Amino acid sequence: MDYIAIANQFDIEGEIISAEPYGNGLINSTILVVTSARRYIMQAINTNIFTCPDKLTENIVRITDFLKGKIAARGGDVMRETLTPVRAKNGGFLVGNLRMYHFIEGCVCLERIENPSQFYETGKAFGHFQLMLNDFPADSLFEVIPDFHNTPKRVESFKQAVENGIKERIEECENEIKALLSRKGDVSIIMDGLDSGAIPLRVTHNDTKINNIMLDANTLRGVCVIDLDTVMPGSALFDFGDAIRSGTNPAGEDESDLSKVYCSAQLFEAFARGFIEGMAGNLTENERGLMVRAAWTIVYEQAVRFLGDYLMGDVYYSIKYPKHNLVRAKNQLALLLDIENKWDELEGIVRGID
Repeated sequence: MDYIAIANQFDIEGEIISAEPYGNGLINSTILVVTSARRYIMQAINTNIFTCPDKLTENIVRITDFLKGKIAARGGDVMRETLTPVRAKNGGFLVGNLRMYHFIEGCVCLERIENPSQFYETGKAFGHFQLMLNDFPADSLFEVIPDFHNTPKRVESFKQAVENGIKERIEECENEIKALLSRKGDVSIIMDGLDSGAIPLRVTHNDTKINNIMLDANTLRGVCVIDLDTVMPGSALFDFGDAIRSGTNPAGEDESDLSKVYCSAQLFEAFARGFIEGMAGNLTENERGLMVRAAWTIVYEQAVRFLGDYLMGDVYYSIKYPKHNLVRAKNQLALLLDIENKWDELEGIVRGID
């Protein structure tokens, strides 16, 4: 693919010096475009996952325009504190399935958590993202992946896998299936709250990992939330729970030695404190009361997704070896059990944050 020719179809400054692959993203291919004036990030949207790139892009443009207004009103740096999509010469923001952003200078992106302060900054950045979008009409956004965190529907899909999956695998996983189905009665609390209005509908990021935050290269403080492809209407609790699931288990979700799998209370406290502070009092009492439940729910959801995929013959997640999805499912179940064992401790942490 001629990246220079494609980059020239965007309204960029200066003459292109180079256009080379950049980073290690798993979903979208990323290209660093260097011109005589500045740097840009160009990405090819993975249309196998994101089947409506036009509507996805409309979400991003609307969100970033709104954020720029908020940032400018408080005297912030609009070119650094949110993404800046580059318009294409065709008048839109896409050339085929490719898009472009201004490169955010003076920042770093970490692939893993090295200490609690980094996770605190991650939580604060995602909380502030929620705060700035507090009055954005969330229900006007396109739902990029329908029912993404509709855990009751995920459970129904899992039950179908238990009924229709590979017989030998179902028999092999009898204990894991029982453990998950015995807990299914607790999975609808957040969705029920959204449906009743007890939990506010918000703009959610839905991929709250540390590598989706740009940190200042000197201070390592959160500067900008990136990767807005999965921005959708939902609950702030989804974003909190997803971060706890992915960030508090030092072993990671692929670890097969379950003795290494646990929820770090120290990392939980770091992210929770940052998230609450970032939202600056805009979390409701109901949301605060369900933060531990949210972490449990998202871990449960991922466990049934991994195990359901294994039962059906590994049709969704990419695997590196035959029982990879089973290992992932057992890993998430172990994390779920550890959260249950630490429930009172984690609840106390949330209550203790001002």
